[in-house]
Amino acid sequence: MSIRIRYALLVLVPVLAAVAAGFALLWQAAISAGQASPSVPPPYPAVPQPYPTSPPGTPPPTGLATIDACDLLTTEEATSLGVPPQGRPDEIVGLRRCDWGTEEGGPSTTINEDLGIDGLVLTDASSVTDITIGRHQAKRAVETSGPGYCSVYFAIGDTANVSVTALYLDDTPRACSVADRAAALIEPKLPDD
Repeated sequence: MSIRIRYALLVLVPVLAAVAAGFALLWQAAISAGQASPSVPPPYPAVPQPYPTSPPGTPPPTGLATIDACDLLTTEEATSLGVPPQGRPDEIVGLRRCDWGTEEGGPSTTINEDLGIDGLVLTDASSVTDITIGRHQAKRAVETSGPGYCSVYFAIGDTANVSVTALYLDDTPRACSVADRAAALIEPKLPDD
C-alpha cells in the first residue's frame, strides 16, 4: 500500500467516524423534535439564481477566503514542475487542499485559515528554517513526516497559513526542489493577510 493511501486512511478514517457520529446525533435531535422526515425542498426557480454563500447582510469574503487551493498553480506551472496540469481538490479536517501528486510523488497545497505559522508544531522535522519568499515570511520544514517530505509554510497575517508540501518517497532533495519551486510560483498569488 503506497504511503499516500496509508496517510489518507490515517487522516480520513477518524474524520469519517466523527461525521457519522454527528449525523447520528442530528437524526436523533430531529426525531426528538418531531421532525423525523425531511421536509420537501421548494421547486427550483425558473431562472438560475446565484447560490447565497453567506447570510444576508454579511460582507462578501475577502483575502484567503476567496482562494481555491487548486488555483495556486496554473496548468503551465504544474507542468513545469513535472506533475499533472490539473490538481485534485480535497478537504482534510476542514482544510482546503489540492493535490498534483502521482504514484511517483508531487506537490500539494493546503489553506489553513485558523493557524499562523508560529503555531505550527514542526518538532518531527529534521530541520526548520525561517525564510522570506517575495513579500511573505515562511518556514521551510524538511522531512516533517519522514524522508521524502518537504514543506514551505507561508504566513498569511498572524492567524493563517498556506503550505506547499512535496512528497517523493525517500527522495528528500527532490521533494525540497519541487516544494521550493512551487512556493516561488504560489507566493505572488497569496494575500498579505
